[in-house]
Amino acid sequence: MDVWRIVIAVVCGIAICQGLFLSVYILAKSAKKFTPAVFLSLMLLALTLRISKSYYYYLFDAVPFWAVMVALAGLWAIGPSFWLYTLSSKPSKLRKADYLHYAPSVLLLLSSIVANPEWQVVQLYKIGALVVTAYVAGSFVFYKYGNWNGNHSRFLLFGSSIGAVGLIFVFQSYLANIQGYTIGTILTLVILYVINFMLLKDRKMLQTNGKHKKGPTKELDTIYQKITVLFEEEKLYRKKGLTLADLSQELDHPVYLISQAIKEHQGVQFNAFVNSYRVTEVKTKLEDLEANDKIEVIAKEVGFSSTSSLYKAFKEHTKLTPQAYRKEYVALVQTQFK
Repeated sequence: MDVWRIVIAVVCGIAICQGLFLSVYILAKSAKKFTPAVFLSLMLLALTLRISKSYYYYLFDAVPFWAVMVALAGLWAIGPSFWLYTLSSKPSKLRKADYLHYAPSVLLLLSSIVANPEWQVVQLYKIGALVVTAYVAGSFVFYKYGNWNGNHSRFLLFGSSIGAVGLIFVFQSYLANIQGYTIGTILTLVILYVINFMLLKDRKMLQTNGKHKKGPTKELDTIYQKITVLFEEEKLYRKKGLTLADLSQELDHPVYLISQAIKEHQGVQFNAFVNSYRVTEVKTKLEDLEANDKIEVIAKEVGFSSTSSLYKAFKEHTKLTPQAYRKEYVALVQTQFK
């Protein structure tokens, strides 16, 4: 075995071990079931399983066919995991039907038990690569147009990472020669290391059920649920000049606990949290093609103190001005009806 193959095998092996450890650790220690962190860990596990095939190829002369099928199942689970992460980060309750996205991956995993080398799996790998990119694209559309209120910076970090992985898989499946395949594998490993690093850096992802966390976590969950009801059902965020003290009075909870609950669940400060709801409603109003309200009117309706405040918050969340956002949305609608 030459030095190049040894280096790739070692780097790949470390990434696989690290990915498996982190994914299993987060799954075992997550405080609640079906949280965004759980789906990120499943996405990491699926990506790790897919990369394991490359590890076998570089280290051994022959790859067990069951290992090929397990890696294929991992490939088909990457997209659904990121999609369910997106849905669960809204925040909103997942339906039982949402978990059917994992059905193809589960069937492929079960088929590894009776795997037959005569099966033609190349096409499934090619389709799986396209499926990953389709799920990521769908997640970004939902993120932009689906009244999404999760952690924006985290979504963009993981979304761009998995999107890049999907494009690499498509390249490897349809265009790459052996040298291109190797380069794609190295790039995927780099992205896996980045994801591992982000998970290790984000302490909230790695919270355990330690004794010092049990009480506060349950109380913060309850407070956050109450905040969600006030914001989503009663539209409290529309109150101009809304402060933590106002919210504390509404909920009859101390200011510091309310601030901590928002920070715990969304990773942002109070003002950014309120503005996320306001921006979401502004987007909804801009998507109403029959309405023609002025930005000044919309700003007052959703609770912004001024038009400039709306512009600043809107650009922070969407990277666009309200006019540019509406223009993009109109163009998208026109494209769909052509």
